[in-house]
Amino acid sequence: MAAPEGTLPMSLSSDFSCHHACSPFLPPNRGPAYTQHTLPPVLHRVPRTPPLLALGLLAFALAGLACGGDDASEPLPEATATAEGAGVAPTSAEPNDVSQSIVPKLTAPVSRFAVSQDDLPLGGYLTSIQNTFEISLEMYSESPIFEGQEEGLALLSDWGYLGGYETGYEPEGRIISVLNGAHWIGVETHLFDSETGARAAFDYFVTKLEESGSTEVPAEGVGNDSSAWRLTSGKIGRSSVDATYHRVVLRRGNFVGVVMTWGARPFMGVEQALELARIVDEKTLGLLPTIEPTPTSEYRGPQDQ
Repeated sequence: MAAPEGTLPMSLSSDFSCHHACSPFLPPNRGPAYTQHTLPPVLHRVPRTPPLLALGLLAFALAGLACGGDDASEPLPEATATAEGAGVAPTSAEPNDVSQSIVPKLTAPVSRFAVSQDDLPLGGYLTSIQNTFEISLEMYSESPIFEGQEEGLALLSDWGYLGGYETGYEPEGRIISVLNGAHWIGVETHLFDSETGARAAFDYFVTKLEESGSTEVPAEGVGNDSSAWRLTSGKIGRSSVDATYHRVVLRRGNFVGVVMTWGARPFMGVEQALELARIVDEKTLGLLPTIEPTPTSEYRGPQDQ
């Protein structure tokens, strides 16, 4: 089912400022193959929330210099502050227990490798319904991360792109929770027909981040390849508290995933995004259960109950 006419991904909505709306990695709006899994209920949108889509945030990093991102000029220590209930569920094994040499051949649907509600603290997060989509090669090729659709089609085809999925989660208390240590979560998963294609896509994404205003940060490895990045840009809602994004890009075999967190600078380090990336990786290895998202036709919002 195609996205309803007039529906914009949250990070492309005109409701958001440059700090919270630059997302060229996203497939463009209203494409026939850009399908929502869940219809958006009628909710009042919280103002100045972040874009939730992980690869959208990779592209946001590319626009960070124009939007006033400060990571390029001001080194930031990794945060040590924590907040009760702000973490994620523990994974089934320590990262070092999983061999980096395991290279599985993964199959669709790629959505089953994404972080799900079962992986998050009970009652702590709401699914960002309007930011839960499937992505096709054709739609992804139009992303401004490429010089044009022709280049996008050529690269994605060369990589053997089989499709992707993105979803997001927002803390129950939204901005108030974020100011107290919680964070938004974005996850994007992509499948390729070979390890070679996935590796080329991974390298491309990392290269784009290297060219951006983001800062690469030290982080324990996850998957066969991984890279972690930080960008501090904008404020939390209407407060004076700096907003910080962390992204972990990972590859496992013919799969590439991106995990994003967005939260208040005093509370945020790479650890939150890294722990979520471990969950994604362990799902690709069969160490954690995988769940397909509920189809659109089965979703009913609060107003339909």
